[in-house]
Amino acid sequence: MYLKTTSNKESLYVICIKLIIVLLLGNFCLAQFPFAVNLCSFVGIVIIFFSSLKRLDFPSFLIQLFFCNHFVFGNEKGGVFNLAALLALIMYSVYDQRFIMLKSSFSKANLSFLFLLVVCQLLSLVANQSASFDAKVSAFFIFLSLVVLILFLSKIKIENSDYVRFIEVQFFFSIYLLVVSLNQKFEFIPFNSQLIPKFTDVEFEFNVFRSSGTFLNFEAYAEYSLSMIALLLPGVFSGSFKKVSLKFYLVCVTIIVISISGIFLSVTRSSFLLLPLVLVFILYKVRKRVKVKAVVPFITAVIFFFVVNSYVQIFDISAFAERSSKMNLSSLSITDIASGSEMNRGSIFAYAFKRIEQNGGYIGEGYFTTVDDYKSVHFHRAIGPFADYHNLYLSSIVIWGYLGAFFLVSLFVLPLYKGFVSFSKTSKNKSYDVDLLLGFNVLFVFFLINQYKIQFVRESNYLMVVMIFLVLYCSIIKNIESNSGSLGHV
Repeated sequence: MYLKTTSNKESLYVICIKLIIVLLLGNFCLAQFPFAVNLCSFVGIVIIFFSSLKRLDFPSFLIQLFFCNHFVFGNEKGGVFNLAALLALIMYSVYDQRFIMLKSSFSKANLSFLFLLVVCQLLSLVANQSASFDAKVSAFFIFLSLVVLILFLSKIKIENSDYVRFIEVQFFFSIYLLVVSLNQKFEFIPFNSQLIPKFTDVEFEFNVFRSSGTFLNFEAYAEYSLSMIALLLPGVFSGSFKKVSLKFYLVCVTIIVISISGIFLSVTRSSFLLLPLVLVFILYKVRKRVKVKAVVPFITAVIFFFVVNSYVQIFDISAFAERSSKMNLSSLSITDIASGSEMNRGSIFAYAFKRIEQNGGYIGEGYFTTVDDYKSVHFHRAIGPFADYHNLYLSSIVIWGYLGAFFLVSLFVLPLYKGFVSFSKTSKNKSYDVDLLLGFNVLFVFFLINQYKIQFVRESNYLMVVMIFLVLYCSIIKNIESNSGSLGHV
């Protein structure tokens, strides 16, 4: 069942204006402002979200929520934007009860994994002996709210034209993200705010400055940048994005170049090393469809990027060598990678393995979104320089136990299997959506690799960014499976 959406969808500029207003209102939801200001701002966010839903432009609502979650402020209790979005969805479900009956783009297995994760969360919180009762109750309902929000989002039917709108908004946000990152390094904006965040009192390894974008996490920023490159490169190389429109193609090329800049600004070795693998993997997959005319503007833009940087020195490429100076790459082994000894993770990984061995790993201690409780789950204390183990797979065992970790990873592995099967059946179609499907396939393959040294669950806002990516992924798989006879129409 699908609701018939309006043909008069919100334009790109309306979405951007709404997004700006929501972000400004979100800034006034912080504790530093009076409660009355918090309440009025929160209600304003709910109204803006609800207005898109009432217009039946559900994808516009999803796009707004996706980009709101690129910031870290207000995210300790599930995220102010996520809670406002959930309230707007509940209100709309009461207003139009047909929405609750819509089919999810998630498979039955994925829906089961989400339900079982909630069960693991409940059991883990019950077993947690260190957190207070109030903290555990709050953690359960916050996690339940996030899961319900994800389920609601998976009911949204996303058409090919909606993916175009999503990428066009990404174009503007990528420029904004680049400005924020450059400002963190060069400080040309004379003030600091939640919307233009800067580092304060941070010491960097080897004194190599690392930009973090709006995420205030340079590894998440680099992973996100790599994800956008993986998502868009197939359509650029094959020329299918150019068939949508020349403007759209140039938008995608610009996003890719800015995303490459993001990896260099973050000075994150893992994403830097994975970038050529992403490039080779995509070239192999589209080798029979690569269009020279489509690739030339991309190569020109990349060359221009490096030429300009050689004169202006915006990006210090040698910083990667400085950060890797203590790594013994000549004798690097799988054991070194697994232990984290050559990834600046040795002591943390060792502690994690010891911790899992001590408690058996059969049941965790629960997922908390407050910093102190989250740290305590990993280290039994809220103090210390690290928030977690910098490894999704180790942390998820401590949070939910082995079964919970399995359910979490399966949420991504199962769609990946379906995504590659769908692509193998439709790869001969020279269409925009098939290349976008390949982009999502590559995105999540390298996302799961990258999660060995970082993790997306630390911040509830970034968690929702990843889960909305998953919603977009499952939706395009479903679209291609059901409309294989009419691919590529935007």
